[in-house]
Amino acid sequence: MRISKEGQVQHPPAARPADAEAPGVDTKLWGSLSAELGPDFNELFRSFLAGVRHRIDEIEVALRGHDGAALELAGHSLKGASGSFGARALAALGERLEGLGRTGRFGEAEALLAPLASEFERLQVEASCWMQGGRESPVSRRDGGELVGATP
Repeated sequence: MRISKEGQVQHPPAARPADAEAPGVDTKLWGSLSAELGPDFNELFRSFLAGVRHRIDEIEVALRGHDGAALELAGHSLKGASGSFGARALAALGERLEGLGRTGRFGEAEALLAPLASEFERLQVEASCWMQGGRESPVSRRDGGELVGATP
């Protein structure tokens, strides 16, 4: 994958077809929600991405403070929001973090920070690819091709 000067994601010729299901992401749900909600879906999806970034920040703060209740709550919120938008891999990570917060297993939870950040980044790229597949966009672009809701 490459990013063009215009900020467009370019896939190599062997990339999966635009209608193929991404592992960990239910893009068919995105299509259904977009068809049902119309332009409102775009705003909801942007809010979802911003909310995920906020949940990741809350998880990091909870881990630094060894606050199991805060970790449990942030993991629960991540699980629910991600599940609602078809981000299955993020929802699974949220569920694991919720349980680890409940049991105070901070070392195991800290080990999930890198996969969590990686999955969030992958979700943003997948959303961009989905958008370029000719479907109604769940995200919009800012100048320079940066996804709204993306981390700087």
